[in-house]
Amino acid sequence: MSIYQQIFDINEQTFDKLMAGGLLKAKARRDLLMYEYYLQEKKKYGSMQAITNTADKFCVSDSLIEKVIYKIQHLCTN
Repeated sequence: MSIYQQIFDINEQTFDKLMAGGLLKAKARRDLLMYEYYLQEKKKYGSMQAITNTADKFCVSDSLIEKVIYKIQHLCTN
């Protein structure tokens, strides 16, 4: 099981405790939500449009979405 999947499977209360304790960054939840949304959009529209749609949905730049994708995909391979 990848680190990404392990983090994603943590229940909300435990996730909040890990964030409060400094073990997870405050933006970890947002990044996971963006990545999940990106994957859904990618199935429908392809990668580039999915990045744009995700950026629009979360009011962030395309480059931030690309960084999140890279970071999470890197976690999935380790």
